[in-house]
Amino acid sequence: MSSCSALPKEKNTYGLIHGDISPGNYLNDGDKAFIIDYDEVEYSWFVSDIATPLFYEIPIPWVVSGDARKEIAKRYYFNFLNGYCKEYTVSQSQLNKVPLFINLRQARVLAALYRSRDFNAPDWTEWYEQARRFYYENLLNNTPYIDMDFLS
Repeated sequence: MSSCSALPKEKNTYGLIHGDISPGNYLNDGDKAFIIDYDEVEYSWFVSDIATPLFYEIPIPWVVSGDARKEIAKRYYFNFLNGYCKEYTVSQSQLNKVPLFINLRQARVLAALYRSRDFNAPDWTEWYEQARRFYYENLLNNTPYIDMDFLS
């Protein structure tokens, strides 16, 4: 995604990140979350570590759709961002890049599917196929993964 690589690599926007904050990579203890599993640590833009968990926490539209999907996304995003901002400063210009990094995550998931999955295998379910088509169509048609304002 050339749009990502064209972004400036500044001290306050780019550095070492977890790279894969997802439900299997954090533990909750009351109101505290502990990030684990650092096998995909990478140098990237900090906003990627905001967009990635959001991507994984937003329900796929055929599981939860419409306003309910958007409300789940907003609640997770603003709670995550509230905690993130206790440790790091995030500018509005960085938050404007969340959709770009969600698209990058969709592309990475698609790449992993094409690299690692046999689409004819018995465990290739309709859910996987719907997800593959959903990510592909979003990227192909420049359709937002979720239609929401990441600034308010």
